[in-house]
Amino acid sequence: MIQERMQKKLSAGKPAFGLNLRFHDPAVIAIIGSDLDFVRIDMQHGAIAPNRLSDMIRACDSLGVTSLCRLPNEPEQISLALNADPGGVIVAQIESAKEAEQVVKAAKSSPIDRPYGGGDHHTRDLIEKANKERILILQMESRKAVSNCEAIAAIKGVDGLMLVPDELKLRIDEQLSDSLAKGKLLKIAERVAWASRDQGKLAMYDVGSSLATMKQAAELGFNLISVGSDALCLKKGAEAALAAVREFGRD
Repeated sequence: MIQERMQKKLSAGKPAFGLNLRFHDPAVIAIIGSDLDFVRIDMQHGAIAPNRLSDMIRACDSLGVTSLCRLPNEPEQISLALNADPGGVIVAQIESAKEAEQVVKAAKSSPIDRPYGGGDHHTRDLIEKANKERILILQMESRKAVSNCEAIAAIKGVDGLMLVPDELKLRIDEQLSDSLAKGKLLKIAERVAWASRDQGKLAMYDVGSSLATMKQAAELGFNLISVGSDALCLKKGAEAALAAVREFGRD
């Protein structure tokens, strides 16, 4: 379910901030998660094994951080992740309203329809409760997805859209090094944010660690802002430590 910290920010009209997790050690969450509103547990590109997912989610719960699992568009993967009871799921590579409807069925169907869900009354009640409390966000990462974003956002059961700028930059011939959205990407960001908010849905943006891009995302109307990754934090921390070592060696 959505944890209180994130819910309070969203209810107050403020953006919530989170980090992408690629490593499968819950200790990472304990170290860097206390000031985050959400974490994005990357089951699509990260090194997180399915049997570690429950531990990652429980670590988030203990800190009051909302856990969002990013997954490929595969019904069995979605079902297995939901059994670990995350605060929500983010499903990749959605390009049409029809695909969105199929994902809703996989993520928010009855326990009888969903693999591994079980069919007894107690399980059914728990899953119906989870359907209301858990969020489903769909990634917009292609031209086709963006062209259909209004129709996708309108699907019942879809709780938000996520813009993945680096994927889109490759498809619209914009420089990956550009941090701020501009030109074609800016128009796409405006469109996805409007499509989400027009339907009363969440709008999520993966902006990296730049303060300028965070501010731009908030100004565009995105209310879930992902600001980097555990790998980036490790890299920057290591770079700072090694820079100090090299400086010491010059003394």
